[in-house]
Amino acid sequence: MDTALIKDFFDCCRDAKKILELLPPLPQGLTPRHIQIIDTISQLEEKNGLVKISDISTALHVTRPSITRLVSELAAAGYAQKAGSATDGRVTYVALTNKGKSCCDFYVKRYHNWVSRQLTGIKPDDLICAAKTIRSFYAALKNSEPPKP
Repeated sequence: MDTALIKDFFDCCRDAKKILELLPPLPQGLTPRHIQIIDTISQLEEKNGLVKISDISTALHVTRPSITRLVSELAAAGYAQKAGSATDGRVTYVALTNKGKSCCDFYVKRYHNWVSRQLTGIKPDDLICAAKTIRSFYAALKNSEPPKP
């Protein structure tokens, strides 16, 4: 592969990071990862009703302890609530509070709708191709050992 193309792709990745910096400011104490968890809970609630920590972990391909910590932070801030299973003490259910639903509505649904209206000149196939390329690029590098200096 042409190294000039690789350099240009890395430059585009830096631009992609700048896109994330254009997101509206998050409420105090929330990170983009928290928003991703809130969005995932919302999606799983719509699909399955009850949501377990393990469901979130599976959906995001992240360890359960990591999800447990993030959900605990969301619960402490009032965005989610946790409840243990009445029949299995190992299972914790998670639900969004009204505050969490409002957050999801603004930072995911309304914002994504606004962004889609800004992208009228971009073809859906181009976005699909860009996403596929980024995921393929990441998959090709994530388990490889880079050269040592």
